[in-house]
Amino acid sequence: MSPGPRLRFVLLTEDTGKDADAVLRAVFRSVLRLLEPDLDSRAVSLDPPEEEAKAVRAVVRPDAWRGRGPGARDRFILLAKYIATKLRLADTFVVFHFHGDRAWGRSGTSSNTADFDRIVSNGVRHAFGAIGREGDLEACMSRLLRVVPFYSMEAWLYQNTTAAADICREGPCGGAHVAQYEAWAAERGALDEVEQIKDREDLQCLRTSTTPASRRASRMRRSTRRTSPSLRRSTSCWPRRY
Repeated sequence: MSPGPRLRFVLLTEDTGKDADAVLRAVFRSVLRLLEPDLDSRAVSLDPPEEEAKAVRAVVRPDAWRGRGPGARDRFILLAKYIATKLRLADTFVVFHFHGDRAWGRSGTSSNTADFDRIVSNGVRHAFGAIGREGDLEACMSRLLRVVPFYSMEAWLYQNTTAAADICREGPCGGAHVAQYEAWAAERGALDEVEQIKDREDLQCLRTSTTPASRRASRMRRSTRRTSPSLRRSTSCWPRRY
């Protein structure tokens, strides 16, 4: 009988699509492979919030986690306490995904990261005061991992340019966009500069494909972390050995 996972990652995403959890799981697993190629995948659990934590999922939506709308304060307190409760466990990380909502070249004009630090990180620190903790506060907070692609998750998801090209060749467009995917393979940082990439009319082969988005994110090349500036910035703040 194999031992259970020794590391648990609770995945929170502001995306509301039906496959949002699966996409974040696939992308995060791929990023973990880049950072820790020797990490045994059997020792890692990647899970969305528990089924009974549906209220928490609702608070992770873009407007909700920023504290907007009626009843926002009470909902946010719920989210902060939930995150703190997870982080007080020494083997548990919380992964919080939100978009930069800007092309990387204009990342300095995005307030999303500052909003996260001001609202979520500070809220979790206050929540520890209410629920208590074991161990150092900063050690707990270091396990709150931000996943912030610019412009959006597709900038990382489409890094699997080989799969994207195959989908394009096999679909109705018959390979019409393969040259674009090959160009991104040669200059991976360029994906961070494309605004609203999922709405581009010339890339409909990926939007209409029946292949689940999570499968397109199978394995990023090791060069991706060096060449995608938003991926490099996100992971630079993460602990190095798990």
